[in-house]
This record gives sequence, C-alpha cells and structure tokens, in this order.
Amino acid sequence: MHRILPIGLIALIMPSFAYGYGEGADIPEGSRVIHLLTNEARTNTKEALASCGSNCSEGLDCHDEVLAPLYWDDGLYRAAQFHANMLNAIDSSEKAPCMQHKSPCTLRKDAADRFPKKCSGDPGCACDGGTAVCGNNGTSTSERVKMFASGYSAENLASTSSKPYDAFMLWLYENGNGSGCEWNTSNGHRFNILGKSHSIGVGYTKAREGKYYGIASQDFSGAVPNDPSALTAGAGYRDSEALWFKTHYYSETPASKVTVTINGVSSELTKTRGTEKHGVYGSNSIDEPEACAEYYFEATDSAGKLTRFPTTGVLLYNCEKSWSDGSSGSDSGCSASVNQTSRQSVFAIFAALTLLAFGFRRRIHA
Repeated sequence: MHRILPIGLIALIMPSFAYGYGEGADIPEGSRVIHLLTNEARTNTKEALASCGSNCSEGLDCHDEVLAPLYWDDGLYRAAQFHANMLNAIDSSEKAPCMQHKSPCTLRKDAADRFPKKCSGDPGCACDGGTAVCGNNGTSTSERVKMFASGYSAENLASTSSKPYDAFMLWLYENGNGSGCEWNTSNGHRFNILGKSHSIGVGYTKAREGKYYGIASQDFSGAVPNDPSALTAGAGYRDSEALWFKTHYYSETPASKVTVTINGVSSELTKTRGTEKHGVYGSNSIDEPEACAEYYFEATDSAGKLTRFPTTGVLLYNCEKSWSDGSSGSDSGCSASVNQTSRQSVFAIFAALTLLAFGFRRRIHA
C-alpha cells in the first residue's frame, strides 16, 4: 500500500535563487532520480502519459504537450528533505510514517538555520517543546517552505517501500477518478508535476529499520533562475525493466553529442524523448557497476560549447552518498579500494621520483 498527498497553491513569482548544477553530497540519490523523471515527463507530456489509461481521466490534451524543465532549487530541496525526515521519524501506524503537509508541530524559528548539521528534522530538535504527534496541525506548508526558500507554489508527498521510479509513477499515474481538466485532490500530484512552476526541490528517505515505508517529497516554486545550466538533471536508476543512465538537456542551441562517463569509460547517449533543444538522452545498455561507481554527463552543442553535469565533482551510483568532489579523500561512500588505489598511485610516483633523484645525485657525485 502506498499513500500520496498533493497540495497546490497559486504560484508565487519570486526573485532569483541560489541553485546548484548537481553538486551536493547530502542530496539523496532518490531525489536526483525523481528530479530527472519530472523533467523527462515535462519534455513531452503526451508520451509521458501514453500508458496512463483511464487513470488520466482529464485526457492527454488537458496538459501542454511540451513544458519547460523545473530547475533545482537548494532552498526547496532543504525544505522538502527536512519535512521528509520529520515525517519519517514519526509513526502513523506500526509500519508507516506520518503523512501530512502541515508540520506535526510548531517548528522552531531557527529550524532552517539548524538544518541539517545541528538538526536533521527530528522533532526533538526541530519542534517547539521537542515533541510532535501525527495529525497535529502545526506550522503550515507555505510557512515551513518559506523558512528555507524564497517562494512556494505546491507540494507532493508519497510514502513508498519501493524504488524512486515507482514513487514518481505513483504521482504521475494516480487515478483522477473521472475528474475534469483542472487541479483537484484526485489528480493533484500529476497537475503539480506538469504545472506552471519553474523550480523544484526533492526530498527522499528510505524506510527506517523495522518499517515498510519511506517518504518522497517535492516542493515547487515559481522562482526563475538567472543562468541555468543546459543540463538540468541527470541520474542512474532502475525502472521496472532496466538500468538507465539519463540526463535532460534544455537550450536554445541544439545538442550535437551527449555522453556519460562511468568510472573513466565514456559512452555516447541517444535521444530517448524530445528534440535536440529540449530532450532526454540516455542508455539502458550499460552493464550494472559491480560496486560504487563514479559518473558524470557531458553535452556538446552545435556551437561547440561543452556543458558538464555535475559542474564539479562526480555523481555516485550505488554508494552511500550521491555526489563527491572527486578528491581521493572525500567522503563519497565509495569502496575503500578506490581511495586506497589513489594512495598507492601517489606512493608509487613518490617512490619513482625518489629513485630518480637518488640516481641523479649519484651521477653528480661520480
């Protein structure tokens, strides 16, 4: 059983915000996957909803066929992750976390400032009084999001025991119950995903030990970035059939080549949806990495400009973290052999230089 809750408000157009191009070790891998899938659906809504059937009772023509991508907003991400962490820490039943848009307590005024280093969202450090009860009407959704971000327009929630892909499809293919071409509580998740917002943050938690469900959350806003990247999102993930590595491209200048580099090996990606100016590029023919893998995407446009995602560092697949700055000493969650190999290489180079210097010194003194 899965539970999903939508909430939608009038979009607020706010000033530009601070956003990232894929960096951030604390961002869960599931958050990256759901962001990518959201922009993939917006690339061509008719293709995205082609298998929705009677669940999409509003009809495919209800949504604009092509929608601009939603850009990552760090503030919205922090708001979504904070709420997911708090709900996941509170039980609504023996096996399920709390599911509600309002905070289950009145939040401390400094909750955003303390997140995540001083307080991850646990009620003991995030709530006035240190306690929260599922069902309580505490801080409102808009008030909570605006503690972290500059604007707010809507929120999606889901409790799920499966993959990020499945959580996203719960939202996209939810049963509209015969509703018409307008937002309501039956089709609200789909309408939020395919709505008029411009930015997004995604939170994701796995089930706690002894529980069946974790939380997926999306917060939306009308804020528009100043200088967005042509590669808006990218991730490695499993759908119902295969392992995919995909990235989303959006620019006035068409892409001429898009690649993914995994553990140093580059593969060219093919366009799976959309156009060269607004498309998704991916591959499902890459072998499953045997251990924690480092990867990144690159796109070259028709004018020769190169865009990289993430801008710095590397994404991580099947690791404890989802991003690393790429240094051998970084806390990537990759296997120890990766860093050990780097150290061994440094020692080997040092040893070679030492022998070379020793030989040169002997020739000087000979």
